[in-house]
Amino acid sequence: MKIRLPIDLEQGIIRAVTEGVLQPWMVKPKEFSSTGELVFEGLKHYIDKGGVLPVTVDVVKEYVVGLGKVGPEDMEYFTGLRKAPTGTGLDKVLDLARRKQILSYVIEAAGDDLAEGEFNPDRIKKILEHYESTSTFEPLGSNLDGVMPTPPQGVNLETFPKLSAATGGLVGFWIVGGEPGLGKSTFAWQLGMEYARGAERNVIYYDIDATGREWLIYRTWLMCGKDLNKTRDYLSRIYLRPSIKFMEDDLRKIAPPALIVVDSLQTLPTRSGQRRESLDRWLVRLKDKVNQGYDVLAVSEKNRDSYDKEPSMKSFKETGEIEYACSVGLVFKGDPEFPEDPIGLHLVKNRHGNKRGYITRLERRKDVIWAFKEGK
Repeated sequence: MKIRLPIDLEQGIIRAVTEGVLQPWMVKPKEFSSTGELVFEGLKHYIDKGGVLPVTVDVVKEYVVGLGKVGPEDMEYFTGLRKAPTGTGLDKVLDLARRKQILSYVIEAAGDDLAEGEFNPDRIKKILEHYESTSTFEPLGSNLDGVMPTPPQGVNLETFPKLSAATGGLVGFWIVGGEPGLGKSTFAWQLGMEYARGAERNVIYYDIDATGREWLIYRTWLMCGKDLNKTRDYLSRIYLRPSIKFMEDDLRKIAPPALIVVDSLQTLPTRSGQRRESLDRWLVRLKDKVNQGYDVLAVSEKNRDSYDKEPSMKSFKETGEIEYACSVGLVFKGDPEFPEDPIGLHLVKNRHGNKRGYITRLERRKDVIWAFKEGK
């Protein structure tokens, strides 16, 4: 249910701020594309430092580039920014755009109810409450009744105790990156099995990389010690799709708690000529599922220029939105030429913990080549 503004309106809003037509506090940068969010962040930094308005787009560009907020691939964004029309009343246009987006959610939910043959007022209520929540403002302490809320408890990863201890367990939005051939899909499937260990938790695995249904079942059987009953028990809570096209339909059938696994981000369907923007929108969409109570695990490739560098958030390939979307970022470090050698597991983002850096090494189990264990 995250609002995502059209790119032309987004650029018009940023241009309006540069001209002093809109105040920065009226803008919600999380509604922007990843590049727009970075440009606005730089613009706001310019204003906070005493920069004078109105200011030209070229001055903003020079300032934002100087801060290291955007790279060469983002330069085209400023061309659209220069062409963006501005004027008074844009705040009303912005509010109407948000209302229109909320209305589309209401219509979609009502259509789903009609298709299912029953009316669900709670679903409509939650959508409307989402809009109201963006318009109201009250202190966090106003609803505390003496019972302190506790943070969400992550799913304990019994096979990976060091990783589980460092992160607090699998919860939120996890992204696993690494070079091709290091076993990221194996790791993701194994984490999915850990998640499905609880009888009340389901896993929806989008096998976009086409590992294959038979192979995944076979690997599960090996992981379960060739115990058919145990294998059947695990797989009774794991749903497999070769395409993510009908994710919304799938999630209407599988309520939280459930884990959405995307293998991999780079094989998600994207629009021609808008690949990076499409991937960023997928990440925003998946993050929205976390807000709805799901957990998400996504597999990503590494940038080629980061192969020989220390793992960091910059290691992830092709999209800048990862840094903002994920709560936990994991990077494999190893040599694809020797896939059976130990792999270093590095925690490059840990939103709910203070542990970062090298966590442990992953070793292939001798009895099951398609499974990992933590090294000593």
